[in-house]
Amino acid sequence: MFSSIYDLCFPLVDSNNNYLGASFKWDKKFYITCKHVVNASQDIRVVKDPEKNSKSYAISNIRLSKKYDLCLFEVNNTEKLDSLMQLPHSEDTLSLMTDVVLLGFTSSIRGIIEPRCIKSYIHRAMGQASDWQVKNYGLKSINEILIQIPKGFSGCPVISHDGKKLLGMGLGTNASENNSYTTVKEKTGANSIRALETVETKEITYYGMIHSVGDISEIVNSINID
Repeated sequence: MFSSIYDLCFPLVDSNNNYLGASFKWDKKFYITCKHVVNASQDIRVVKDPEKNSKSYAISNIRLSKKYDLCLFEVNNTEKLDSLMQLPHSEDTLSLMTDVVLLGFTSSIRGIIEPRCIKSYIHRAMGQASDWQVKNYGLKSINEILIQIPKGFSGCPVISHDGKKLLGMGLGTNASENNSYTTVKEKTGANSIRALETVETKEITYYGMIHSVGDISEIVNSINID
């Protein structure tokens, strides 16, 4: 059992140590994150544990999925990551009401990387994503959690509530318009003339999107790996 978020994942930064997203160990060779995280900078680096040591290490052998929001890479000086745990991959498909835990990081106003843990559950599991969702979100399947994924959690591991299995990877947030309604309000204009004004209000709900382990495995298999 892990005792720290840094036992399972690590932050990715650019050459100026600006925090970009999270990553974790996928197999014996590769680490994994979101493609949009790696595309954010031409110089991506790993910080194993910024609370203890701010030294960073370059990544290499970057493999991007052409269709989905996923990226594999290796890390130079891998001995520095020898202590990183790799959880067994869940063989179960994500289903409604499955409890999940997201392990990731946020960056404070002062630029300090802060580890965080979020608990939620799967509230929508709809199978194959539409062409529009693939193009705009890089999804393979629809797996949503009932919470907005914070900025900086892209590429974070999604694990079982008991911390024993890897369930997937956090991608980002999807916005859904639930209701749109109008109200009529009275306003006072020039010369104190009162008039009625129609105001349209939209209710927006935000949901977190994740790749399941099954989706990741299929995407990884589609990437040309030596």
